[in-house]
Amino acid sequence: MKWKNFFTTSFIAALLGLMLFTPGVEAQLRQADDDSTRIHRVHVLMNHVLIMFLDGINLKMISNMKMSPVFDPRTEAYALQNMEKGKKALEMALRGEQMEILLEQGFGDHPLMKTAMELGEAMLELVSVLEKMDMDKVTPENMALRHMHLLLNKGLENVAQGSNMIMGTLLASIPQIDRYLQNQGRNMVTNGRALIVEVPSGEEYVKALEGSGNRHFIDQTKRCTELSLDMADILSRMEMQKTGDR
Repeated sequence: MKWKNFFTTSFIAALLGLMLFTPGVEAQLRQADDDSTRIHRVHVLMNHVLIMFLDGINLKMISNMKMSPVFDPRTEAYALQNMEKGKKALEMALRGEQMEILLEQGFGDHPLMKTAMELGEAMLELVSVLEKMDMDKVTPENMALRHMHLLLNKGLENVAQGSNMIMGTLLASIPQIDRYLQNQGRNMVTNGRALIVEVPSGEEYVKALEGSGNRHFIDQTKRCTELSLDMADILSRMEMQKTGDR
């Protein structure tokens, strides 16, 4: 009897799955989404791949400190993989076929889409700057800057992750969990942004820049700081918009 119930339940689940993924039902589900939810899905992807790229950069910097000859090569290989996949996914999200479809459908004029595109351009520039930075030459003089970059990247990761947690509540499926996700998400956005503001405002930041002795590296570091703060501000603004909409 138990096996009969098991197979009956499995059959129903499979049938429901088949129904949900048939073109007609999928189209109906998409039509039921409001404009903001569609754009937020793009936004979630953008945040996710940015986190992936930043995680890769941080692992690369750690591996280049040469503290573990056994694990450094493996760490760097995984880091480069995350960086490459993150960059490709970000470019796809902003300039790929799905984005073209959204723009053709008129979503380009939506205020939230304009904000998302502004965020996306800042993401692409940050990725480009970080890619060009000389991460391989770790010296005692620039060690402080490496750690500062780790903090900036971590702050930005927290902002992006907190943003995604908040957007995960848009379906409003379980109010108690949604409230928890919103509170935790807002805390991560607020604290991540505070870290990005705090790091370059201290004396350690100025000393780290001066100690590196590399003008090009200093300029790149300052630009990374500016872009990180810009993105944190955009994401914070988007969270306030979503909070007001709910």
